[in-house]
Amino acid sequence: MAFHKSMAPLMAEVAFWGLLSLVLILATSFVPLLGFIFTPFTPLPLILLFLRRGIRGWAIGLLLLFLILALSSSITSGVAYLLEFGAIALALGEGIRREWRGEKTILLGTLVAGVGSILALFFHILRSPMGLSAWIGEQIAIRLQEVREVFARAGVPPTSWDALQRFLMETYPALLVLGILFATVINYYSAGYIQGIGKSETAPRIPPFSSWSLPDYWVWGLILSLSLYLIPGPAKGVGLNLLLIFSGLYLLQGMAISSFLLRRWHLSSPLRIVIFFLLIAQPFLILLLVILGLLDVWLNLRKIGDPLRTAGG
Repeated sequence: MAFHKSMAPLMAEVAFWGLLSLVLILATSFVPLLGFIFTPFTPLPLILLFLRRGIRGWAIGLLLLFLILALSSSITSGVAYLLEFGAIALALGEGIRREWRGEKTILLGTLVAGVGSILALFFHILRSPMGLSAWIGEQIAIRLQEVREVFARAGVPPTSWDALQRFLMETYPALLVLGILFATVINYYSAGYIQGIGKSETAPRIPPFSSWSLPDYWVWGLILSLSLYLIPGPAKGVGLNLLLIFSGLYLLQGMAISSFLLRRWHLSSPLRIVIFFLLIAQPFLILLLVILGLLDVWLNLRKIGDPLRTAGG
């Protein structure tokens, strides 16, 4: 009897977060416009379940969702959720629990989710009659059609879709990594914020986004990718993908520096969020943020004139 009483709160919380995960999955599946908004948050309920109920709660919730997706949709959907979202929830939850540095937890989560996505991709290919390139092309065509429909409803004139499709095929590896990276960032800071609400001082705390800092030697990855991009032939494609990935990493660093400056100017959180959206809405400003992130390697911008930098920025 005591066992059932101790399990009741756990199962109730598993049911709540599992239902929330299911709602996010259904929203992304049936409403494409909502998919662009909700897809990055799909692992969030599992991360919070791990933080609140430990690995047992995470495992029960993951198994429950796997069974629901496998029975209601397909075994492929269940395995994909298990490998992608289950893995990233475990990595981020453990990183937050151990209070690792933000960039360490995020990069580990990206790596784990990336491996899970590749495994899920090959599992899907094994069950599909078409090859890898054909399947990727089909998926890109489907997503482009969804974007076309959204743009058409908004009155936006069509662009050169065929050229865009060729570019997406060429840069698919980088776009996959960047999608996982930014989804990991969103889930990490969202989970840390929600988990910190109403908690005691001894509860796990995540470092502020303004403290994000890549090791200086990572700049050599950007230099190598640019060098490969300048070489004609297959190396150019490899260089382009690596260049996009490293640019994404330094974009995050530029955004972290911007966050540091905005906090230093004592701007309110809603205003900082609005400014961030405005910054990433313009390609030219995105480029400036990447350059700002690179300059930090040599200028150490967040330490200049601020002795309290190490206290959290």
